[in-house]
Amino acid sequence: METTSFYGKHRGSHSDDPDDVAAENDSGDNADFSSETHSDSSSYAPSDSESGCDDDPGDDEGSGDDSSSEDDNDIVDSWNPTRATTRLFSFTGNEHLAVQPIPSETDGTASPFDVYKLFVTEDVMSHIVDETNRYANQVLQSQTVTRKSLLSEWRPTNKDEMSKFFGIIISMGIVNMPSMECYWSKKQIYAYDFVRKNISRNRFFLLLRMLHFNDNETFDKHRRLHKIEPILEMLRNNFKSVYSPGEKLVVDESLVPFRGRIYFRQYIPGKSHKYGIKLYKICTVNGYTWDLQVYTGNLSNEPEHNHSESMVLKLTKPLLKKGAIIYADNFYTSVPLAEKLLQEKTYYCGTVRKNRKLLPQDVMAAKLKKGDVIGKMNSKGVKVCHWKDKRDVYTLSTCPEHDAQLAPTGKKNRKGEEVMKPPSIIDYNVAKIGVDKSDQMTCYNSVLRKSSKWYRKLAIELLLGTSVVNAWVIYNKFCLQRRKQMSILEFKESVVMSLISGISKKLSPGPDRSLISGKCIGHELIEADGPKSKVRKRCRSCYDLIANAEGSKAARSKARRVVTFCNTCEDKPHLCVSCFNLRHSSY
Repeated sequence: METTSFYGKHRGSHSDDPDDVAAENDSGDNADFSSETHSDSSSYAPSDSESGCDDDPGDDEGSGDDSSSEDDNDIVDSWNPTRATTRLFSFTGNEHLAVQPIPSETDGTASPFDVYKLFVTEDVMSHIVDETNRYANQVLQSQTVTRKSLLSEWRPTNKDEMSKFFGIIISMGIVNMPSMECYWSKKQIYAYDFVRKNISRNRFFLLLRMLHFNDNETFDKHRRLHKIEPILEMLRNNFKSVYSPGEKLVVDESLVPFRGRIYFRQYIPGKSHKYGIKLYKICTVNGYTWDLQVYTGNLSNEPEHNHSESMVLKLTKPLLKKGAIIYADNFYTSVPLAEKLLQEKTYYCGTVRKNRKLLPQDVMAAKLKKGDVIGKMNSKGVKVCHWKDKRDVYTLSTCPEHDAQLAPTGKKNRKGEEVMKPPSIIDYNVAKIGVDKSDQMTCYNSVLRKSSKWYRKLAIELLLGTSVVNAWVIYNKFCLQRRKQMSILEFKESVVMSLISGISKKLSPGPDRSLISGKCIGHELIEADGPKSKVRKRCRSCYDLIANAEGSKAARSKARRVVTFCNTCEDKPHLCVSCFNLRHSSY
């Protein structure tokens, strides 16, 4: 499999090796998986009736350096039979919530919105507002704005309006429509007035057009992330400062879908979207994104390490020397990386490609029967395991308790037999769900829409996708206080209501279905037949309200013109949906 940039430049190649780790099983043992895994980094849970792990490596900027060809004999260390050993260093970290949310509920507990504000703070909102207003002024000064132009309606925004704007965007992910314009459509099939009541169409699209995150006047072409650098750094710092993770961490990559023009756009055939902006992530096993790096094609490597190894070392740097365990797929795994992490008092476990350098070739090339397992370890504590299921599975681990023996998983296959796997595979399956779960939760009710501006799409993904999922994980882990777990949908609904109102607010019941559809008992709002230009008339109630307040002259120009009327009322007055509901609220 080959990865290319948008301009077709070669970025490295990967073999679709059938020996790499694969995923599905027919024995029901795939309950270990998150329901949406990526083919290039899928969790592995094979049983005695399933295939091996399927870790399509994704794009590898430099991983080709580490693939062996004819130099397999350049092994600098001797390999001996694998055995379980005692830990030289234990985990010294402390999993806890480092920054407590300020409770806003009447019972003294934190609401979902309180937790969300730990990541999208007042400073973040202030920066976005300032840069949006700055960019709007730059646009207005650079163009000739006519009286009828939408730009002529621009007025500076503020934090309250920006919060409402973000709430509307999240709600559009929850209630999806074919296009954004449909949220303001007057057609009965789109009778959804939540968005319409909170923001006008013109104002929404003006804010969307002007949304900005950095000053264009300080643009530096050598900094490819200049457009979102301040927001990206603020969010990364918040992710790391709010929560101190536990012992197990997972490194993997995600893809933000994008097909527009950008130098560092990636093509990964194994992904569902295939084209997009690649993010390297380090996550906890419960799906919390602790840190991330945006791949721009010019990331510097650590000395004596290739690109994938360097990315693991960069993401884990603040967590080294604490006895943590890092899990990753075969895109990252190598002997030099494992030995480097051991020097930093950090364990490693992951699947490994058969053709990596410095691996014991007698183990990698061994012909095994189904269910057999062999392994060897070197003097530094690096253990390589080869297990035969439907296909060959290779793992590399430095965890002392891992050996080349089969252990029970606690599950049974269809025949009622105990499912047995090597300990390294069992631990890998449990931990590897972390990144997959983060991606899965972000994809549910996604806020992303088609856009030609890469920085806007990436920023919205981080502000209203990753940040919301992180807040949801923290809320369910630390803030429940005997309440039941909240689903990601319920969490988003609560955050939306709070963003729009400015305070923590629960989702209230909506209006009666008959009011939404323009129907009441005995009354119905229908559309007049004929050309709209001929049947369109002023809304009777709108006209009366404006005429009483400002006079009939103002009412003639301001009253809403509609083609709908009530077919039951006397003289069948033309009414808009809102006035129809008000007039018939007593029915």
